[in-house]
Amino acid sequence: MSGDRIYAPSLYFYGFELKNEGKPVETQQIYQHGEKLLNQSHCGAPSGSVGARASGVLKSPPETPQNTSETTQENPNMLRFFYEMTPQKSQSRFAHKIKIREKDYPVWGYANYQEIDQSYGLWFNLHIPEREAGSGKLLEVPIEIFREFSQNYPLIIDRKHENNTEDNTEGNLENFIGQTLLVTSLLTPEQKLQAKTDQKYLKSLSDLVLSELLTAIEIKPSFKGEGRLLGSPVFEYGLTANVTTIPHILIWFLVERQIEQVYQKCQREFFQLFFYSHQIVAVAVESEKKHDLIAEAYHNIHNQISQMERIGFDKNGCSNQVLECLWNQFGNFPQLALGYAELLRDLETLQEAIAFSRDRYQQTLQRIESLGIKDESSVKFLSRFIQKDAEICQKKLQSHVNKFKPGQFLLEQTISSMRGLIELAQLQRRRRLETQLQALAAGLGMAGIIAASLLYIIVPDRALIIPLINLSVHPFFASVILSLAMGFGTFSSVYKYLSKP
Repeated sequence: MSGDRIYAPSLYFYGFELKNEGKPVETQQIYQHGEKLLNQSHCGAPSGSVGARASGVLKSPPETPQNTSETTQENPNMLRFFYEMTPQKSQSRFAHKIKIREKDYPVWGYANYQEIDQSYGLWFNLHIPEREAGSGKLLEVPIEIFREFSQNYPLIIDRKHENNTEDNTEGNLENFIGQTLLVTSLLTPEQKLQAKTDQKYLKSLSDLVLSELLTAIEIKPSFKGEGRLLGSPVFEYGLTANVTTIPHILIWFLVERQIEQVYQKCQREFFQLFFYSHQIVAVAVESEKKHDLIAEAYHNIHNQISQMERIGFDKNGCSNQVLECLWNQFGNFPQLALGYAELLRDLETLQEAIAFSRDRYQQTLQRIESLGIKDESSVKFLSRFIQKDAEICQKKLQSHVNKFKPGQFLLEQTISSMRGLIELAQLQRRRRLETQLQALAAGLGMAGIIAASLLYIIVPDRALIIPLINLSVHPFFASVILSLAMGFGTFSSVYKYLSKP
């Protein structure tokens, strides 16, 4: 037996998408992707498979034993497919065969589609029984089985590709949250022995499984870490805090058959764990987009304030042109403030979403332990995400909020200052106008008094002789000139007096 063979390989697909409010469930893209997976099993059997026949409808959640008497009684060349798709819940089972190295391997599977926290999730399973039908011998399966899985089933949701399909059958996956692929298999005795002598053996085997699974993917997820889950070694790839387009992959080598049974018992909880982890990452990615938008809004506000600083004022107030410019600038600020406040509120909402998902993730871990897994170290690997990645996401989002929240206060202060400045400028202009009117009234009054008094000084029928220049002026013009001169002098004196601070 070669080292590239394993027992009972199984692949679990978990995909999640935000609910599209106001539209039928059947329009959800993750729902349509699930139909593609099921149709690939039901209507068009994968290349290399043998036979295709529908045999019934499953009305309850599928049980997934990989070593039962049912596998020995079914015709190995017959595709069994159980199909039911409803708006709230979808559960299906199927089976077929795949040929690898001139040998047929029976492939079983099932699918489940459910609603979870204002989102929809799909999980889809492909697995090969542990023992051969009829003989009951352990079935050794080449690792190439994962390449066959990836070639025959659309296991990877490529949002960039799906969004640009010509027929647009998959639609826009902008609400897609993320996906996890979980690979499990039983190690052969030789592999267990080699793993004891070579600490890097299982890591290299995990990399081999990953390369077979992602042969058609250009950008492969990077190695994130390793540990032990339920007592068996597990290797993790992807699930970074700033990327939702690369799939999250777990490769889990089971040291005992019973571990798979424990996982089946907790599969719904694992489904929820993966959802909340992707939810946290998706929120972190969205927060970075909001950060860029609010940073741009802050820069725009800063430019508006800088333009105000270039508006000139003098000690006597501002001109009508300056006041009009100031008023136009002030008209832009309420809209800027509203947009800034909405972006800041979005950041705070995302902050609450991360906190909510973290709490749900922690509660789900506790439920897994309550289902019979008493050893905390058995799920410690799953706690790493909540203790490290989620903590980083939450702190980074908190820093974004703390960074831009003072900007809202400063913007409110700026608007208040501008309002006061405009009111002050208008008050100064009114005061200047009142002063001018008062001085003008005083000047006109003085001119009237002088004009009336000149009747007693100037003889109407005799020209007025101006001394020194010996110039004679008609009495009428002399009266007008003297009245205007005294009126203007009075206006200037009164205006200067009233204009004093």
